[in-house]
Amino acid sequence: MDDPTAVPRRPILGSQNAALAEVQSQAFKSLTTPVGRRNVKIYAVPPESMTAVVMTIIVVGLPSMVFISLVPAWEAIGRLPWVATLTAWTAPAVSSIDFGFRSDALPEFPLKRFFVASMSMVEILVLANFIPLLSQRVRKRALMVWLCFDRKRLLRTTLITGGVLVALWWFFFSDWTMFHFFGDSGTRGGAKLILYCVFALPNVALVFGHLASIVAAGLARDLEEKLRQVPFGRRR
Repeated sequence: MDDPTAVPRRPILGSQNAALAEVQSQAFKSLTTPVGRRNVKIYAVPPESMTAVVMTIIVVGLPSMVFISLVPAWEAIGRLPWVATLTAWTAPAVSSIDFGFRSDALPEFPLKRFFVASMSMVEILVLANFIPLLSQRVRKRALMVWLCFDRKRLLRTTLITGGVLVALWWFFFSDWTMFHFFGDSGTRGGAKLILYCVFALPNVALVFGHLASIVAAGLARDLEEKLRQVPFGRRR
């Protein structure tokens, strides 16, 4: 029999945050669960496992990213000439502040160090999907998706996911006009939108990286096939 005096447990995520995570999980499923010929799926793992990955990133990954970003080494990385140049091109808003900048709301928080770390982690999430292609088994699996999945749908999904990633990157790192607009509005809707974008950024980067690696492997295979058909060195 339940104890009526027991304090009810609070969920790991608040009800509002849990709702946002659920919306993102459903969007994630809609992108990754379609099936191609021979029952080939974009992800080899079940949808439940992908949902668990989304929740793990939100519950564990994002807080861990905040702690990792506080490591002083990120400041040294951000000062490297080629990193500073790349940041100036791709994230002008972040480039416009120095490492000593502190906001009034968080006077002790190293804001630029956090942004440099966040950008680096997003880039790692995308690029890490290409490393498994060095394995023949993973490359074969990617080519199966390329050959058996609806090609137009795969390319369209990749472009849409890439567009969403670019929009989120612009929102957080390139131009803070819209961020200030929603953040300073003082409404729950603005705060909810920012929170949803925070949840979405690492997951969108992960999905886009996976899709882009499949497309890259497929295009490389098609190019190789075309080159084999070219009659190099044919004698008359």
